[in-house]
Amino acid sequence: MLLFCIALGWFYLSFFSFEKSDQKKYQKLMEEVGPLKKSTQPLAYTAKQPRINVQKDLMFFNGNQRLQACLKGDDAELVLDHNGKRTDVLEKIQHVRCVMQEELSDDQQIVRYLESDSATYHYQTGRLVAQNVDVFRYAMPGNLLPQDLSEGRLIMGGEAKDVDFSLFGDDANLHAEHVKMTIYLKRDVQIEAVEADFDGILLSLSGNVVVKHHLGKISADYVEIDPYRSMIKGEQGHLQDQMGEVFADAFCLDYEEMEDGLAITKITLMENVRIMNRFIDSSPDEQETRQYALADVVELFPASKEMKLHAKQGHRVLFYDQGNGLQVSAPVVKVVRGSAQNKETIEGEGDVRFHFAESEFDELRQRFLFEENKKGSGYDSKLS
Repeated sequence: MLLFCIALGWFYLSFFSFEKSDQKKYQKLMEEVGPLKKSTQPLAYTAKQPRINVQKDLMFFNGNQRLQACLKGDDAELVLDHNGKRTDVLEKIQHVRCVMQEELSDDQQIVRYLESDSATYHYQTGRLVAQNVDVFRYAMPGNLLPQDLSEGRLIMGGEAKDVDFSLFGDDANLHAEHVKMTIYLKRDVQIEAVEADFDGILLSLSGNVVVKHHLGKISADYVEIDPYRSMIKGEQGHLQDQMGEVFADAFCLDYEEMEDGLAITKITLMENVRIMNRFIDSSPDEQETRQYALADVVELFPASKEMKLHAKQGHRVLFYDQGNGLQVSAPVVKVVRGSAQNKETIEGEGDVRFHFAESEFDELRQRFLFEENKKGSGYDSKLS
């Protein structure tokens, strides 16, 4: 043992002893390099695990209502992505089906159903992000999450390029992009939009929105839809049917529950309303504009084909039938379209004048491009 210690001491002195000049060089080198620091950054890594027949049953609250959701997928890959101090856990799921309660009332419920070829579920936020999604809303009996949707009534259905929504927490809002959908009323409504947001009650659509219905087509920048009313806003939204065109800053569609489904009972146009009606006895290719009107608010009643034009206090409704040479200036004007023999009933209320002031004619000329038009289709006028 003594011999081993002597040998080790000789080895150390021979190989690890330094001259003073070497020690100075080493100290200078260490000063240039700086002190060694232990790395505080954890290593980044990604772990993956394949899964099959995925199912997630979730409970969440929307206000004071406790709701349920079920997410299913055929195949999935669970991914744990650790980078620095952040760890993300997500699941990439194939052939996704999701049933989710939106609202409960007595023995009824509104259910959302989504289907997509693939989606990503984020565990920390509960958000589901999917592409090329089919989206449906049903009115269903009962308060338990349904297994069979065939018992329900389809309210709305469509497709979206991208969908993002939460499966739990207070934020159950749905955001979708490049949307095409149908609202299943007594007469169906087709809608296209660039973006859509849904908060469980209100559906908001924006970006080149087009609403198609048997009453006509509306183009607008923004549309809001709740269960019984749609508010359509935009920079001069546009409604067009076979009898004419209407422009307004905002449209409001009111629905009513009928035996065979929801039906539009009234369309209200608001702010800067312009109306151009055509001859109703002309072929579609030869129709000519014959009526022009300006108003602040217009109410359209599809069932009775009645149109009521209102002016704000201090303003007047201007109604000009160019084909028949009729001029009406009044606080309120009522027009009933499509009566017997294609005649219309035009009725003024309040302080009615049948000749425009020059300033009123100038206003019409500024808002419309008049055409030479001598043809008329008949009318009955009344004063009340």
